[in-house]
Amino acid sequence: MFNDPALELLTGEETTQLTKLIYKMGRHQQKTGLLPRSVFFAITETMPIAGVDLAVIRPGPVPELLLAVRPAEDPFFAGLWHIPGTRVLMGDDALSAIVKRVMQRDFGFVLPREPEFLAARDIMKGPAGPNSSPAGQEIYRSFGYILDSEDQKIPTSKDMDFFPLNRIPVDFIQHQLPTIDHLRVLHGV
Repeated sequence: MFNDPALELLTGEETTQLTKLIYKMGRHQQKTGLLPRSVFFAITETMPIAGVDLAVIRPGPVPELLLAVRPAEDPFFAGLWHIPGTRVLMGDDALSAIVKRVMQRDFGFVLPREPEFLAARDIMKGPAGPNSSPAGQEIYRSFGYILDSEDQKIPTSKDMDFFPLNRIPVDFIQHQLPTIDHLRVLHGV
């Protein structure tokens, strides 16, 4: 299948050059966690991306969910609230390591227990909505962590705060709404 000349879009030289560039970018991304913005968008426009998000819940009469604001330079979701998460990066060897990376990057520390698996969801490329995203097709795994009295106090700020599950901000990333609905059912909200 791969050597059928009728199916080839690139010349042999172009294929060799592209292959070298992909490996070069993969090694760079493995070291830094970053890709050039134009390359990242070319990839997300053309193939599914795997991701993980982490729903941190503070229990109470109405449980609260920790949300963060997307940075101003985000071309799709600037200024919108979201459940913190990340894409699976080359070299990630376990979901628990990926979740720990999210904790450290977004919360500033690692929570003392492993989070629990909540749900899997597929997001299709399309206009912003509960099951689609303009950023591209994604395959997400959601994990949940319920805080208890022994957990560290998570500092909040203008860019990260807890919201009651029954009052999620209007300016929230739409493709994460199925996760919110799942959390509401789990917590009886």
